Amino acid sequence: MKKLIEKFNKLLNNLNIRVKLLISFFLAVFIPVIILGVIFINRTVDITRDFTVRNFLVDVERIEKKIIDTLKTAKTLSDRFYVDERLKSILINNFTSLFELTEVLNKYTDFDYYLQLYKEIVSIRVYTTNVTIKENWRFMNVTPQVEETFWYQQAKGNQGKPVWSLVPDKVMGKTLLRLARSMPFFEGMPFSILTVDIDTDIFSSLLNEEAVFILLFLNTPGNEEKSFVSSGGKMDIRKDIEQEKLLLSSGSFFNEKMNTVTINAKSFYKVIQFIEGITFLTPFSFIALFPMEQLNTNKRNMLSAGFVLVLICLIVSSVLIYIFSQYFISKRIRLLGTEMHKIASGNLDVSIELEGKDEIGYLSRDIMKMIHSLKELMKKVYEADLQKKQFEVKQKDMEFKLLASQINPHFFFNALETIRAKARSNRIGELEEIVKSLGRIMRKSLEIQQNPVSVESEIEFTLHYLEIQKYRFEEKLEYEIKISETIKEFKIIPHLFQPLVENAIIHGIEQKIGGGKIIISSSVTSSSILFIIEDNGMGIKEEKLAKIKRALSFKGEMEESFKSTYPDSNGPHGIGLINVHHRIRLYYGIPYGLTIESMENAGTKVEIILPNAGGK
Repeated sequence: MKKLIEKFNKLLNNLNIRVKLLISFFLAVFIPVIILGVIFINRTVDITRDFTVRNFLVDVERIEKKIIDTLKTAKTLSDRFYVDERLKSILINNFTSLFELTEVLNKYTDFDYYLQLYKEIVSIRVYTTNVTIKENWRFMNVTPQVEETFWYQQAKGNQGKPVWSLVPDKVMGKTLLRLARSMPFFEGMPFSILTVDIDTDIFSSLLNEEAVFILLFLNTPGNEEKSFVSSGGKMDIRKDIEQEKLLLSSGSFFNEKMNTVTINAKSFYKVIQFIEGITFLTPFSFIALFPMEQLNTNKRNMLSAGFVLVLICLIVSSVLIYIFSQYFISKRIRLLGTEMHKIASGNLDVSIELEGKDEIGYLSRDIMKMIHSLKELMKKVYEADLQKKQFEVKQKDMEFKLLASQINPHFFFNALETIRAKARSNRIGELEEIVKSLGRIMRKSLEIQQNPVSVESEIEFTLHYLEIQKYRFEEKLEYEIKISETIKEFKIIPHLFQPLVENAIIHGIEQKIGGGKIIISSSVTSSSILFIIEDNGMGIKEEKLAKIKRALSFKGEMEESFKSTYPDSNGPHGIGLINVHHRIRLYYGIPYGLTIESMENAGTKVEIILPNAGGK
């Protein structure tokens, strides 16, 4: 295994930079893009499928409401006539003459009024055993043929509760949906049944507006078979469904709430909905069908679009990385290598200063400095052997300065600036901003040391840190700075806010489900300045909070006691919540420092108390 690794390293070392860049691009970009692309495509397909199914279920709920609204019209009318005292008086009255009957019926126009008001209602009638009432299409006599009908027998035995049934209408030449219920009846009174008929075509009109196909059924009490009422929908699958109505009306078809069904070799997504809310029974149900082919078509379209998008991204990125490596990296390295070969052969009269502030540019300028140094050293050697020792001392001094210049922090800042420039040229905006903020934090850290800084400078330092964390947590992290303008020039010891903000993110926001917010605010009195850092994160348990407060109340060394109860982050200078408190005590005295309040699952509030020195 070790020999294999050595051979692999040797092989890589023999490749030029451009080939190495292409290999690294393939390993770091090409493969992850393919993996992420496959995951993204599959997830998108799942989301599309779930979205389609959710829309289907929303359509089902809307359809149920439409059907209920239509059925409720008949139910509401039956309730109104059931308690109508005028109608009751007509049904129990013993009319002595046709004139008297006609006069009473002409005055009772409620049936006609509601027929005109509700277009879906085609007939309102009362069937009565009162033989003094002559038939007039609103009031009908109970004949032996009527008594034998299913709807009459069901209504008569249901004690005034509504029953639904399908009845053929020979005059209209269609099937009507009938609600029937017996009117209030006492011994010795005529027996009457109220009927309200709905045209089943109204359901077809309602259902034809929907994107899915619907079949409406009436559940006959005591019978597993479902009576077909109506169907409709924008999808043209009526031919497939018509041949299967007998299958659909069988009780076995209603065993499951939701599944798929195959009709004429075509698969449909099926939802069976039992309509509730019309009566105390559940006499109606409907089947909603959605073609699986349409769902599969959407899936194939998403897969095709996803693969094309991934392929385009790979091709474009491959071309860009090739151009970038060929003209912006390899070319400069080849030029540098050519001049270095001249130097190796003893020719020091070369000029290889390449423009740019990247590593290659720095290397070319350092080489020129080296050539200049070599020339100077050679000159001094020829001038005098007596100055050899002094010359060696100077040479060491120059080498030390050279090394110092190479590790100067500005080299690091310039390297970060180079990365930011590359990110901008490759349109990686977020990376550019992160590098910019990181560079500012590093520069601030080196500049600040332990000398007092302005409040504005400390806030700026903290904002850079928050900006980097914002790119990490995105919408999960929000923050707000509310510092008074009057104290921004006040001097305070550095690194007070960032450790506390870091604690709020790590121990409060990061572990919270959902988003969180950090607020930094201030308050000024004549004797003190108060900075408040609060978050709405996970908070601290009561027992742990008590230990923290005890640790903060110590007047001596606190670190060891505190670390055992509240391990926080340690920054470049070992900065943590306890260190901030301890440094404030050391610099300003015991009355000042930190206080903390927290409630589990509600958030944490830390107050920094400093003396008000009037900006000094």
